[in-house]
Amino acid sequence: MSATTIWTIVASILLILLLVTLVVVSVVFRILLRRKLQVQRNDITEFYEGADEIPKDACVGTTADIRKLAYNKNYELAKSDFKIEKDALLGSGTFGSVYRGRINCLLYGSGELEVAVKTTMPSSPSTAKTGMLYEIKVLSYLGRHDNIVNIHGAYTKGIKNGMERTF
Repeated sequence: MSATTIWTIVASILLILLLVTLVVVSVVFRILLRRKLQVQRNDITEFYEGADEIPKDACVGTTADIRKLAYNKNYELAKSDFKIEKDALLGSGTFGSVYRGRINCLLYGSGELEVAVKTTMPSSPSTAKTGMLYEIKVLSYLGRHDNIVNIHGAYTKGIKNGMERTF
């Protein structure tokens, strides 16, 4: 065997090892990123049912109290109860967007009510999605008030994938 043939074989093996390494690193990175973006199962359970125990390092009177509350399911909307006008973007930020939409509103009589629909993006980190869940909880317990943006409903069926919406 000539030296050129040996170097060609060595270079081919190194190239294959490099490609395999890149594929493995890419797959691991995607798995870790997906975990970072998903709301964890215990956070979802805590949202719907409330927390049994609050960590000792939680601030009393703020997040700790919110975590104790169970989600007020009276505000839950079915997917057929709302329409989002995706071409009517009202605003957006780092973790979500607000669109014009309509909900079927039996509470306010028959017909539809025009609302602002706050959404999180699937690419938002889980901390942003969990923050929106806290916001939904707080607004659902505050009730109606002239000086606060009122909540008319929420769609939370897609929480794990970042598809919660507030109306």
